[in-house]
Amino acid sequence: MENLLSEIPNDHVHLIILDLINPSNTPILMEEYHRLLMNGGFLFVLVESIHTMMEISPKIEESGFKMDFSPLFQSFKILNDDNKIKSAMVLVAMKELSENTFVDQALYDGMGISWLDDGRIPPTGSTDEGGRFPSNLLVFNNALDDVQSKKKNDKPLFSRFFSIESWWNRLVKELEINPSIISYIENEGILNKVKLVCYLITLGSREECTVLDALGIDETISISCNILSRKYLFLSSI
Repeated sequence: MENLLSEIPNDHVHLIILDLINPSNTPILMEEYHRLLMNGGFLFVLVESIHTMMEISPKIEESGFKMDFSPLFQSFKILNDDNKIKSAMVLVAMKELSENTFVDQALYDGMGISWLDDGRIPPTGSTDEGGRFPSNLLVFNNALDDVQSKKKNDKPLFSRFFSIESWWNRLVKELEINPSIISYIENEGILNKVKLVCYLITLGSREECTVLDALGIDETISISCNILSRKYLFLSSI
């Protein structure tokens, strides 16, 4: 794996996504990730437990990444299981800037910034007024609501400003994503992950940027990149 990564030039990728939720025997080469990422590029790390977060965070910082950002928290309502709530986290790190300020970096090469307006929930122009910039909470299956907390029009009351489904539904409509692709994602059991990863890719990159799938566990990142017109490096195909 390290030999494969060494063939990729320095500062070659715009965004890296590291999925630590699913088990993998692939080694985590944080210093290599730092070398490959452009200055001001984001590293998003998906974790499911506080233990994993505590274990990986020092390694991220020791390799040179800045972790001056709050993590994103995900909440899921697990259907058919007493509506239990399950949570996970996305750690947010950035490679140091090559320019003096975030503004200078953005003007120089478009890095060092996140595309917040594209992450509004509900999305700009949706029927639900008052879309807001991304918060540190993303909600699946209206996890913040129960039957009693719904409005009369049956819209989620508490989840609506955090609902990843609201954002995803708008994306599907805008990009006219083929229903057969959605069916394939559902059959593979990765629909929620694709929704999340599409959201992260949208926040951290633009069309034609290159995204590195650091562990290559499943097709989530490659599918998301294809949907959003990003280039990607999937380790098993390098």
